[in-house]
Amino acid sequence: MSIQKIKILIIRTTEESSWGSCRVISPNLQKTYQHLSKEIFEIRFFDITEKFLLEDLKTNSNHMRNLANMIIQFEPDELVFVDHLPHPFKILSVLQMFLTKSQFPTLVFHIYGDFSYFASDWIKFALNFPEQKVKFIVASESQLKLLNYFSKNSNCNSRFLFPVNSNDYFFNSDERTELRKKMNLAEDDFVILYSGRISLQKNVDLIIDEFSNLNDLSPGKVHLWIVGSFDDLGANFMGVNNLPGYMFHKIQEILDLLPPHLREKITFWGNQKKEMLRKINNASDLFISLSLYHDEDFGMSPAEALATGLPTLLTDWGGYSSFMSKEWCSDLVPVNITPFGLEISAFKMVEFIENTLKAKVDFSKRKLWSDKFLKEFSIEGSSWKLAEILKNETSTFDGFSFGLKFYQKEFGHSLWKLGKEISEELTPSSENYYYQVYQNYISLNGRVNE
Repeated sequence: MSIQKIKILIIRTTEESSWGSCRVISPNLQKTYQHLSKEIFEIRFFDITEKFLLEDLKTNSNHMRNLANMIIQFEPDELVFVDHLPHPFKILSVLQMFLTKSQFPTLVFHIYGDFSYFASDWIKFALNFPEQKVKFIVASESQLKLLNYFSKNSNCNSRFLFPVNSNDYFFNSDERTELRKKMNLAEDDFVILYSGRISLQKNVDLIIDEFSNLNDLSPGKVHLWIVGSFDDLGANFMGVNNLPGYMFHKIQEILDLLPPHLREKITFWGNQKKEMLRKINNASDLFISLSLYHDEDFGMSPAEALATGLPTLLTDWGGYSSFMSKEWCSDLVPVNITPFGLEISAFKMVEFIENTLKAKVDFSKRKLWSDKFLKEFSIEGSSWKLAEILKNETSTFDGFSFGLKFYQKEFGHSLWKLGKEISEELTPSSENYYYQVYQNYISLNGRVNE
């Protein structure tokens, strides 16, 4: 007796996102779907672009009609959106012209960190698709808590990580040896690595400040490598807008204050392709990110570092806490939301770096940590978790709470264009609505006023 397959139709965009992490996440998610059991799932794709969507709206072209016809003919059990743009509501609102309510299958959304940024579109979706069967899939426990906070109930919400491609990131001792030789590093030289955007909320300036205090731990042996491009995205949702070149000049001012013997230990690599980034990860001894970014729902850079077995120190913020495990070397720097803003505990950072310096991690440990991490976070290792979510019974979507409407009113991206001023009601504080939302981004041990 043959088992009736679960039919999955995946909507994907052919245009690359402007966000570097999203250019990695979407292809990896697609490969994870392709890795699902062909005995249980039947997978098909439909490609769409922002350009086609606009043409459909302006000229009534056939592209969206073709999607509607595919849904009618294929009769998928679940319609999956793996990209954050075009926003799913824009696609679904056009599809409504061609499909009846009964013809819509279960809708599956992979939710990115910009969920709150696009609050207005999700509110419109809730109004236009009442009692629709929906699955919201977020990438971390913290993002799940945030989504649950905005939901009338949590029955539609589940968690599935953003997977790492094990063909791109893994530990390789030869790559480590070759790059360190090229960089004239001695065997006992210690490299601290940050990779990602160099922007205000990523706190790269704080990493450099702390690096300058590490010289006493191991004089002349500690190096700092920074991979990524300068990004002048401030904290627009709070009214903080940076002028072009702000971050470059901010970092340059910090470097100018350092003595030459420390400044020469800092290397800026700029943007790198994944092959070179893997080599840099392999050649490093510690990955660190002190990000307090308001959309830090997962963290692909830390995931890629951990995939190479790299000891990793992260802020207890957003999706970063999902990387904590005794199976590999990772730790969290406590974060508090205080009445006066966000507070990072520097003591924990120094302690972890001291312990890592003393540990002298060998190749076997790096390989072991890499293998254990990839067993859980790789495309192959995680696909069964996605399969369980897709097979689970689907709940009817009850909509979002008033909290999301209030968030949109206070922080919504539509206000950014108008140019908001910095307000006490918008800045991080344990005494305003920011705390109500973003306490979900901090583990229980790190919260205040609980």
